[in-house]
Amino acid sequence: MENSEKYKSVLRIGDKVLDFDTKFININYDELGEEIKAQKDSLDTYSYLVKLYNQHLLLARKTEDELSDKIRQEAFNMALADCKKMGLYLDIFDREEFRTMMIEQLSYEEVLDYQYEVGVNIGREEGEKRGIALGEKRGIALGEKRGIALGEKRGKIIGLLMAGMDTNKIMELTEASEEEILDIKKNLN
Repeated sequence: MENSEKYKSVLRIGDKVLDFDTKFININYDELGEEIKAQKDSLDTYSYLVKLYNQHLLLARKTEDELSDKIRQEAFNMALADCKKMGLYLDIFDREEFRTMMIEQLSYEEVLDYQYEVGVNIGREEGEKRGIALGEKRGIALGEKRGIALGEKRGKIIGLLMAGMDTNKIMELTEASEEEILDIKKNLN
């Protein structure tokens, strides 16, 4: 088949490993190989229905700003009628879940929007986690820095008090308030 690709796949479930080949087939009708089209099987029929449905949606987009469920339903019904006229019809087309899937299918733009939103949300969550972690690290570092600075300042004040220096002179040298110095002095005694 000229429009298919094979891939080596590995599926791990717990401690079990399943190794298999995966075959991807482009089922867009215009991309189907002549071999598949000639078989007139369910893949060919389904692919053709999707092609007709998308053509009807394209026509509707030319006259409508937004594709409502009603317009999608009408496009689907027209595609079904076209397939029936050509003798291309599968029993699955009558199943409600199939109709719902076809009518409520996401457009390419809707898929991109959805993927964008998912990406934004993942990015936001990861950014918040990183931001919190970074904030905690910076907070701890800043706290340590302030603690060290405060300890050094208190140490200088204690040393100057023990040397008998005047409170006003200590305030001038350390930029400490009189209240800080008196509190340290009180705890020294």
